[in-house]
Amino acid sequence: MLKYLISCSLLLSCGIASAQDAQPIPTFAEMEGDYIIMNYKEYSGQTFLSDMKAMRIDTDRDGLKISGFYISESEDFIAGYDNATGTVSIPAGTKILGGDSGFEQYLYLWDDEKEEIRNTDIKFTFQEDGSWKVSSSIVMMSGIEGGELSPYYFSNGTVIRRANARTSNVSYVGWGSEQEMYIEERPSYIGIVQNKITVYNLLQKDQYGYGCNMGGTFTSDGKTLFNPSVIGQTNDGIYKVLAGCIFDAIQNKPTDVTLAGERSEGVVGGSVNMNIGLLELEPMAIWTGSEKNGYVTIDTDRRYFEFVKSVKVTFSIPEQAGVESVKDSGNSKEITGIEYYNLLGQRINEPESGSIIIKRTYYKNDSPESEKIYIK
Repeated sequence: MLKYLISCSLLLSCGIASAQDAQPIPTFAEMEGDYIIMNYKEYSGQTFLSDMKAMRIDTDRDGLKISGFYISESEDFIAGYDNATGTVSIPAGTKILGGDSGFEQYLYLWDDEKEEIRNTDIKFTFQEDGSWKVSSSIVMMSGIEGGELSPYYFSNGTVIRRANARTSNVSYVGWGSEQEMYIEERPSYIGIVQNKITVYNLLQKDQYGYGCNMGGTFTSDGKTLFNPSVIGQTNDGIYKVLAGCIFDAIQNKPTDVTLAGERSEGVVGGSVNMNIGLLELEPMAIWTGSEKNGYVTIDTDRRYFEFVKSVKVTFSIPEQAGVESVKDSGNSKEITGIEYYNLLGQRINEPESGSIIIKRTYYKNDSPESEKIYIK
């Protein structure tokens, strides 16, 4: 049976390829639109994508109005914008959550060495690939109005990317007469590097608006194959695993995972049309999973949270801005070493068959690169 490493939906921040051509700095008016915010977390020296969600930017006479920066119910706020550099500046102490309960949260940069807040603007600098990035740690200072505030984790680095895709899905939750159908749609981001494709904010995984991502490969005839992904964990410790399924078309419920018991258990098939920018995935389910020795497996009784009957992703074709260009596949860089890590950040010598790991390649006179790979 295929085992899923804990956090196998996570992706190293350096694993997202940059575009070949530098993207122009957007004008103030061009900043309006939907974006995906991706927050990263460092664990044992490795940096992983920890969460993501859609956010919105609108222009305002006082600056950029940002909506949905933290959770669905977070407050809108105004950020500054530098037309010359493309830098987005969020003032220190910006309030992002309040309400009748009196509980409030404020954004600050965090000094990791001194373990204290920094009273300077949070500056998202514009990158050549068209994204915005802040490498410093960010915290939310949380507490009751008028009382003492304490730091609450937000990120060890954040990247904002303009949404270049839109995901729609039809899902079913519940059983029998109590079953409910959901028709949903959300901004997404799709990354294409060589024959690899990753969709960010593919499905909403919780009530706060946070989404999940899923990665796979595609062939020249447009067939896609996506790996199962651990997308979250409930309060009682049960893991959520997004994986392919076979299903009962009348009752609209999954009956088992795809290729049950085989090495490729839970894979998700589909197709992609690069000419029109359309990705379609075959049925999936969010299954319950259990952890043992650092691995997560789908429960043998095949309990599930949600049946995802159909998923369609429309996206800008690779020639347009916002989708990663194909990397040079030539051997122009001299490799000096290769290391392997599990997704808990621990270095390993021999990757296990059926596992998802991080491969870190070191080059002579160049920066190392990391990528998530599946060991067959």
